[in-house]
Amino acid sequence: MLLHWSLPRLAVAFCHFSLVLSQTYTKCDPLKKSCPPNPALGKSVTFDLTKGPPADWSASKDIKYDSNGGSFTINKDGVKAEIQSNFYIMFGKIEATLKVSPGKGIVSSVVVQSECGDEIDLEWIGGDNMQLQTNYYAKRNPDHTRAGYHPNPNNQNEFRTYTVDWDSDRIIWQIDGETIRVATSAAGNYPQTPSYIKVGNWAGGDPSQNPPGTVQWAGGPVDYSLAPFTMQIKSIKVTDYSTGKQYEYKDKTGNWQSIEAVDGKVNSHNPGDDTETPSTTTTSTTASTTGTPTQTNCGPKESSGATCTNEPSASRKPTPTGTDSSSGGNQAKGTESAPTPSDINVPSGASTQGRMQLVAGVACILFSALMATF
Repeated sequence: MLLHWSLPRLAVAFCHFSLVLSQTYTKCDPLKKSCPPNPALGKSVTFDLTKGPPADWSASKDIKYDSNGGSFTINKDGVKAEIQSNFYIMFGKIEATLKVSPGKGIVSSVVVQSECGDEIDLEWIGGDNMQLQTNYYAKRNPDHTRAGYHPNPNNQNEFRTYTVDWDSDRIIWQIDGETIRVATSAAGNYPQTPSYIKVGNWAGGDPSQNPPGTVQWAGGPVDYSLAPFTMQIKSIKVTDYSTGKQYEYKDKTGNWQSIEAVDGKVNSHNPGDDTETPSTTTTSTTASTTGTPTQTNCGPKESSGATCTNEPSASRKPTPTGTDSSSGGNQAKGTESAPTPSDINVPSGASTQGRMQLVAGVACILFSALMATF
């Protein structure tokens, strides 16, 4: 694939990631210290949002539910409309049936993320009704050259089912069952730790909340006079390929082989796959203290609209021979658009973090000035 970059775009990408990385905050980083185990889903569950708030998710307060599902609406400055799972999966499959939000600067997203900073993304820019963006990386090490751009026409007007199928060897992204991209672990920087799921609508183009690189990536500043901006989600099916009550980190490597399942088994692939590699198990009769993902602007958990099955039903696709492939000529590598943002949780009063942001800002200015001389 032809590798092509414009220097101004590269400057935007650098500034975006410098500021995002300086703001990233994790309540407990398993790469640095011992952390509480992550509560496991351990099965396959379909969350039907046409019946109300999904069980075992934390949700923003203003999401509305009706026969069309959940309406995730941004109607003014400073509002996010998101749900985040209170459970984790250790490899698995996410199938979300949704309609994307319109609006310049508005971003709809499905994100699979771990406490280690592993991440798998599906993201849509509200000013573009024709395209889906994908990305993945590990250990808070974003790689903008991995961003994939895929044809997805009329995504704001029609419900589609978007899938992420993730195991220890490969990630498959699909639209309505058709594969649009495959990435393999051979490329490195690969997600492989217990992850929660975040789905929702946010204002990436709000300059009061985001750095300039993110605003540009999101399509430019949001015009709130055109609000409301609504993303609709009918259902989310989540299949955990592993089983058990909790997932524990046994060391600080961030490798999947170091993860153990309490009263269950870590499966590196879909359990229905005959080529499954050996996995790690552990048994415990005493439950450990569990940690839940940090979520801001969330109301209390509510329970409804969940259908459970005991066994994962997703079938594993054949492992590809290449390290990354993408349909429609939208290869992840060699793109020149600014990168997608990682999840950010910013604690207040963090003086060390403030110094990091200042250094990142200065570096951004110097790098931009250097690029302008070319």
